[in-house]
Amino acid sequence: MQTLGAARCWGSNVDGQSTPPSGVVFDAITAGGSHTCGLRGNGTVACWGDNTYDQAPRNPTPSATVTPTPTPLPGRYTQISAGRLHTCGVRSNGTIHCWGDNGRGQSSPPEGEFLQVSAGGVHSCGVKADSTIVCWGSSAVPSPPAEQRFSAVSTGDAHACGITVPGENEKNRVVCWGAPGVGRTDDYSASRYSSRYNVETVTSGDNHNCAVWSSYTHCWGSNEFGQLSADSGSAAVTAGSKHTCWLSRDGTVGCRGNNTSGQSTVPAAAEGAFDQATYTYSAITAGGAHTCAIDADGNAEQTRGAARCWGNNLDGQSTPPSGVFDAITAGRLHTCGLLPNGRVACWGENTYGQAPR
Repeated sequence: MQTLGAARCWGSNVDGQSTPPSGVVFDAITAGGSHTCGLRGNGTVACWGDNTYDQAPRNPTPSATVTPTPTPLPGRYTQISAGRLHTCGVRSNGTIHCWGDNGRGQSSPPEGEFLQVSAGGVHSCGVKADSTIVCWGSSAVPSPPAEQRFSAVSTGDAHACGITVPGENEKNRVVCWGAPGVGRTDDYSASRYSSRYNVETVTSGDNHNCAVWSSYTHCWGSNEFGQLSADSGSAAVTAGSKHTCWLSRDGTVGCRGNNTSGQSTVPAAAEGAFDQATYTYSAITAGGAHTCAIDADGNAEQTRGAARCWGNNLDGQSTPPSGVFDAITAGRLHTCGLLPNGRVACWGENTYGQAPR
């Protein structure tokens, strides 16, 4: 869903309150009695209309703005994660660096050595070297208890889920926390899968989650678009905003859920393609209303390849650059890929610096 756009006004225009500036896009807009103001994508404010009492200054300086983290992408990375309007990555030295929207502190990670990071709505979470999880940003998603150990974490829009490190003679399990609602933070430790198998992966979308137990895949939370119906034989699964995609063990991909932008319509193989009935992939990631994958060129064992995306492309998030990638991650309106040399390449919406070129 597009959230930025030009302003259009109608009605009284005696003081110019219905004549917004041209060539400016806004995140939000508010109208007073005889003046109007809009919030730009970079956190600054533009006003027009009656300014007798300085209520609509032409170049206002608000007391609080949403300030992006302008730092470029330094060094090499081992893992990256794209969130709503920010991106985080684990650098080769184990530290985390984030860039993009930092209005809630979601791009200001703590110090220390990390194994993995996940960028969510207005929060981020990371697995530290001691297997504890720490979260930063919105207080709606606190850090889990320090005594609990985890091997992985995945963040949704206002919640997170982690895979626990099991004790002796135990199976690992999925634990979720954050803003409750629609069952997205339900505890699946007692599910019929977790009592028999170890969890392999977990993924969180806006309001739903999916996990893979051995050859079983199970999803829970919101199902307003049928996004909980993932294939049960998945090797990996990824939860987008309101859709879910999975990677089968033979390298084929399927998606279910919201398809208003074609994000759940997996491309068919090109006409005349040799040795393959459908495209095969080595990795899959679901974003806001788009999906991206790494092409395996017909070889399901191949882990490195070109990126292919489908779905919403209004901001270029489904138009990847040429070259090959080791990993790929889709955010709300942007996408980033990890290059073989450890560098990061991003494309798509970049209002907050979340996808620097």
